[in-house]
Amino acid sequence: MQKKISETAIEIDLPDFIEALKNELADIGAPPEVKVSFLYGLQNRLHQGANEYGDLSFQRWIFDIMRESQQEALDIAGWNWIAWTLLRHLDYPATDSIPEDLMRRLVLAGGMAFEVFRELEAVAEVYKKHLSGLPPAKLRR
Repeated sequence: MQKKISETAIEIDLPDFIEALKNELADIGAPPEVKVSFLYGLQNRLHQGANEYGDLSFQRWIFDIMRESQQEALDIAGWNWIAWTLLRHLDYPATDSIPEDLMRRLVLAGGMAFEVFRELEAVAEVYKKHLSGLPPAKLRR
């Protein structure tokens, strides 16, 4: 019986992607346990998605995946705005206040989502430039 694309990708491609991501994360100043938690969470989500959706994601157009990723970046910024707004309107006692650093971090995370959005826009432009002449079937895995 032939393996699904998603199964093969998780066995072969995912370890390479995780290793490349580890290299990118090496320069980011964060505690190692946070990086490990992120990578572990990513692997779990991808395994969960493969079990739930099978090969459906691998049958999508690359351009659709880029657009979907950009929508996710907008969602991240939007969720941070919701958290920021909820914190801003919490009914604190007069002597307490929300740490300004917490509010700033939520805005910063929204800004990071913009960086993701912008980077995905650049990736989409490269795809358009270099892959636009390929037949549609070549754009799928």
